[in-house]
Amino acid sequence: MKNKRVNNMKWYVYLICVLVVVATLIFGVVKGMNKEYMVGKNINLKDVSEFYYTYSATTNPAEYERYHFYIENSKYMFFHQIREADHLPLTEEDAIETQNIELTDEQWQQFFSYLEGGKVTKRTESIDTGTKTSLYLYWNKDKAKYNEFTFETYTKNLEFKKFCNELIGK
Repeated sequence: MKNKRVNNMKWYVYLICVLVVVATLIFGVVKGMNKEYMVGKNINLKDVSEFYYTYSATTNPAEYERYHFYIENSKYMFFHQIREADHLPLTEEDAIETQNIELTDEQWQQFFSYLEGGKVTKRTESIDTGTKTSLYLYWNKDKAKYNEFTFETYTKNLEFKKFCNELIGK
């Protein structure tokens, strides 16, 4: 009888240990799924390597516009492209406007000021069609997982687009 009780106790201790390990793993996975980084706090200006702001619409006519900030050969760069056509998918041949501009240090810092306070979360792929805006921030300490960006406020989003239009002379 005593052996049976000892075996039952061992079984309960084993079960509790397994439950603790499973709970720890689940909590770690859930915690990792909700992880976010704040630009200006967790991501500094010197960490930013690229930023994409892409608007696309599968309407007729189809539309596409991209603002791309990046570093190339130690220079700060800005690329802008608009594509339009009456077919899908839109390709490079459908570009109706393309500009590539070298930015000053001040312009790069101003670009970053619009991103400050924004959040970067784990990238999620979408197969949605229709109209959508995709924003991705690539930074040095990320391993290509956490790069889906959202502006801190709608106002900063509008100010960012106004800044981009000033860069391209609109």
